[in-house]
Amino acid sequence: MKIAIIDDTPLNLTLMQALVGKLPDCEPIPFADPTVGLAWCQANEPDLVIVDYMMPVLDGVEFIRRFRATPERED
Repeated sequence: MKIAIIDDTPLNLTLMQALVGKLPDCEPIPFADPTVGLAWCQANEPDLVIVDYMMPVLDGVEFIRRFRATPERED
């Protein structure tokens, strides 16, 4: 499983990456920049997206809104 993790706080990103990495058959794919993470999520098919709620430029709610607006990513 590919799990995209989007968080602008380096410590949170490292922690989430380590936790996801302990799960069998799970590959954490971390992004500190939400715009880069969104582009990756739109171009690929993550099995799960973990996104921080409060981020500058693109907050978690807007991230999810834009991601769901991508064709075939509504769910």
